[in-house]
Amino acid sequence: MESSSNSNPVVSRPAFMPEVFDGVSCTWPDWLGQFELASELNGWDDNLRVKFMTLLLKGKAREVFLGLPSEARTVYRQLKMHLEKYLTPPANEEVERLNFQKSAGMGFYIHGKVLEQPARCLIDTGAQVSLLSSTFLSDLRVNALAELQTYKGKVRVANGALLDILGTWEGPCVFDGLRVKHVFLVCRDINQSVLLGTDFLSKFGAIIDLKANTCSLLGKNLPLVGAFGRGEMPHPLEWSQEECLSISRMR
Repeated sequence: MESSSNSNPVVSRPAFMPEVFDGVSCTWPDWLGQFELASELNGWDDNLRVKFMTLLLKGKAREVFLGLPSEARTVYRQLKMHLEKYLTPPANEEVERLNFQKSAGMGFYIHGKVLEQPARCLIDTGAQVSLLSSTFLSDLRVNALAELQTYKGKVRVANGALLDILGTWEGPCVFDGLRVKHVFLVCRDINQSVLLGTDFLSKFGAIIDLKANTCSLLGKNLPLVGAFGRGEMPHPLEWSQEECLSISRMR
């Protein structure tokens, strides 16, 4: 730490800075460990820790910060305690991240069939779980929703709102003759019929080739298409901009 002639402290250039924290991209304990390591390396006292932590919060984490009482925003120990309270899930819950396209207009798709019904399946490499629309499933088979397996977890969007997960369904999917079987979370009120997350993609060895516009599943190359617009046939790699939500799954 250096001092200027007018006695106002001048902070030395940090030797190391942690990444910004949005409350979604990584867990609070992981980020806090990185932040406190940085504070030790840079010789920050508690006042500087408060200032730098405040600057590094964004998104959901910043919304939580702005809602804290004034003392909690200015005293490092209080700030850390309150952020941990609101940004750390209970110890018995496992948190997974899911970047979910809210509307059927953004992303890459492959065409397949679920229970022999044609389906446009959204590929979401940011999603760790796969989803099936309850409306789509109920249209496939009478009483399908009544046969769902119980799901005791929770799925939350970034603002804390819960998605309505009705249960799990395991069934066959067919992609150009390739038949596979997978377990999906069945969700009410989503506009995607089928969302394929990384659980599905890794299970079946997916390889996405944007240059060739293909998605390979178990060695089977499938045409990769982008959304052209609601109600219209998709064309290769054409995009329309729609809102995306960041979702956390807790089970």
